[in-house]
Amino acid sequence: MAQAINMLRVSELTTQQLEAQIQRFAKAVKIGKGSAQARKTLMAFLLEKERRHISAFTDEQLKSAIDRYNRKVAAGDRGAAKVLDRLQREHARRQQAAEMSRGTLRPPAGSPVAPVPVAAVPATRPGSVRTLGGSCTKGPAYATVPRYTGVGGWLLFFCVCLTIVSPIVTVGLFSAGFSQASPHFHRFPGLRTLCVMDGLLSAGVVIVGFYAGIALWTMKQNAVQIAKAYLVVYLIGSAVSNLILPLMAGLPSQVTAALLGQGVVGMFGSLAGFSLWNWYLSNSKRVKATFGHR
Repeated sequence: MAQAINMLRVSELTTQQLEAQIQRFAKAVKIGKGSAQARKTLMAFLLEKERRHISAFTDEQLKSAIDRYNRKVAAGDRGAAKVLDRLQREHARRQQAAEMSRGTLRPPAGSPVAPVPVAAVPATRPGSVRTLGGSCTKGPAYATVPRYTGVGGWLLFFCVCLTIVSPIVTVGLFSAGFSQASPHFHRFPGLRTLCVMDGLLSAGVVIVGFYAGIALWTMKQNAVQIAKAYLVVYLIGSAVSNLILPLMAGLPSQVTAALLGQGVVGMFGSLAGFSLWNWYLSNSKRVKATFGHR
């Protein structure tokens, strides 16, 4: 069976012939009648089917697939590595074909200018792709898995802060502040209102931060935008809590002035945190490698 099919090149089979041969060899292998050569032939048919499927991708679909499988590999999915390799080879083939059409890459003398089959482009060292002449040229930015990728380092620290540290600290500070203020509620009714409003505001900010942290941790496609939106919400919430709520509580002027003084100091800390993490999300190599240039 294997000898008969080897008379034809796999790439020359029509789609219908390819599907028929896959079913034929798969059935033989399944019932235990297939030899080792039959299993190798079946694998060749399956790889050819996958190659044709990848070749049908548009350039944007191909880039999106490479980004998606880069994230899967970074998350530890071993099975995704083989698919990523074939996607990268298809991109390298297209890049070479484009360079030839522009005249920036010449094939060896006497060789045809036909597109190179995927199997003819061997794997090379990170950062390079094999050209038709056998030399290596610098590949595209997404042709290799970057060193800093996945949720780790400072990105992991940010996720832990948003999903674990921030809720615990917020609940602790609110409980302590409410306990200290509660004995004075009968003298200053506005103080109770201030505490309740501040607690609701803090809870809203924590919920948004928790959602942003989960989005980053699970590497959602728009996680960076969500995290930056959270930082804006955090800064606005801090401004309202530190500078606006004390003025609305109806407290004595001396108490209001003291609260505003503490609020100004708190706002400096909030601005520092907002600026630091916003800069990190915009410039981090790990964030760019994991989520793309967004």
